[in-house]
Amino acid sequence: MHGGTADRFLYLSWRPKDWRPGGPEVPHWVCLRRMKVRLSSITWPQIKQAVRENGVLEKKVEGTGPSGPFGSPNLGGEGWTVKRS
Repeated sequence: MHGGTADRFLYLSWRPKDWRPGGPEVPHWVCLRRMKVRLSSITWPQIKQAVRENGVLEKKVEGTGPSGPFGSPNLGGEGWTVKRS
């Protein structure tokens, strides 16, 4: 998780196809693209519901944005739902 307490977010990152966990290390961390997903609109009632129902929080995001595929889309904070796992 990244950001300050008022602006928490996650990065979704895409690595090269041939990269594998535990494989040979590359000289630097390689990331083809990454997407910032803000968490600020997740509510306490949603968290409590997810825990109560043994569920997960889910948000659908677009894979394109102003800077191209998997760029930095305007994700806003809306759209989180509780799904049963």
